[in-house]
Amino acid sequence: MSAQVKVKKERLTGKSAAPMGALAATAGMGKGTQLALRAKGYASWPVEKRVEFFAKTGVNWAELKKRLTEKRMAPNDDESTGLLKELRAVYDRVALPKNMTYGGSQKHRFPRPGEPSLQARFCAKSSRDLVEGIDRPHECCHKRGVGASSATMIRQPWVRGVSAYFYRGHNPNYDAYKLRPGLWVHPNDRKLYPALIGQKTYTFKEYLGMPEYQNVITKMFGDSAECPQVQHCRRKPGSDISATCDMVTGCHGYRNTTYLNEEHIDAAVESLKAHAFVGLLEAYNASVLLAAAEFGVHNLEEDDFAQSRPSAALQADCSPSRVLRADADACRAAFSAYSLDNIVYERAHRLFCDRLDVKGLLERDDVRKELTKRKLCGEVDYSKVEHVCGPLETPAAFEKLKTLRAACVPGGLGRLKKNPRQPPPLPRPREWWLSTYGYHYDGDRTPAS
Repeated sequence: MSAQVKVKKERLTGKSAAPMGALAATAGMGKGTQLALRAKGYASWPVEKRVEFFAKTGVNWAELKKRLTEKRMAPNDDESTGLLKELRAVYDRVALPKNMTYGGSQKHRFPRPGEPSLQARFCAKSSRDLVEGIDRPHECCHKRGVGASSATMIRQPWVRGVSAYFYRGHNPNYDAYKLRPGLWVHPNDRKLYPALIGQKTYTFKEYLGMPEYQNVITKMFGDSAECPQVQHCRRKPGSDISATCDMVTGCHGYRNTTYLNEEHIDAAVESLKAHAFVGLLEAYNASVLLAAAEFGVHNLEEDDFAQSRPSAALQADCSPSRVLRADADACRAAFSAYSLDNIVYERAHRLFCDRLDVKGLLERDDVRKELTKRKLCGEVDYSKVEHVCGPLETPAAFEKLKTLRAACVPGGLGRLKKNPRQPPPLPRPREWWLSTYGYHYDGDRTPAS
């Protein structure tokens, strides 16, 4: 990089972001509320930049305007004055040409029916030709090599598991993918089922025991072709149709794969090595710098490092997500459930560190500071349970866990703030944590030396 990029920890508002007072009037600024989190999101990705982004991707103004007013990002739907007038000017400046029909510009138009399939077929054939050593000067493949345009970010498996449990669609309490029809349900369908099924809420402990949600990294990178959908695509090996189907069809990361073994670990790591860029969510800023170095992106700005989607589950006053992440019992159980992913992550973590070194980024002060804080590229081995969960069993870690639990009181801390003379309610008891999430570490272990 020609210029050192200064990475700020505080959220970035940008020159055009609305002042916090203005946001408070529309999105709320109370700590721990959904509206407050939305306000922070507006600050990290200013509305002008949002409009510019969606205009460039072809979203029409009417749809954008409706969204802006529905979410109260604009005070009203009058675009003759005020903020909407300014945003319309931003939109018109960068929007794609209005003539997007088949007879329009070849550069800026929607594809004709069937065109995506033809393009996918051509790309699939080009990829196969490259693997087989057939010279075919295709921009994406032959001029750069296999994996040269591939990029991915992965996350420490145990932390990702907790995050997924609280994220819509990634757990049995919000079965968006219909993994077990008739047993796991989508919230919108709860009334269609008997109470025993429709009102059932699974604990994090139960969630960890479900093979569909285990070892997701290993499935996606080391076993991406063994599901019936992909096997169906490959029923006619060598045909263009089969190659196209194969390219646009993938095995879902949430499926039962109890047959996975060490061979799949090796396959996953080799697949990750073929990617031009592999980043770690735990080292987000360093990952941005590595991606920029790999793909030749220069002149990074502070906005490029901003967190645009702050987690509601982590920022509420009472955060069961943070409690579980600090619970040593939950950590050890998750480590066992994600036994294959732990190894893949550790090896990918070392790959990440090596690539930082190759690009000359490893000794940068800001990178080294982030890596040290997150215990990366050092002595911690993320495939060893004592390295990952042992630190949660120290006295200091246990005191932090108790503090996090203390914030979870019946009715929430907001009730206490409204009535300060009221005696403070007692925190949720041990039984509540066990019945709701399945774990309650009591501090009765000491980390192994």
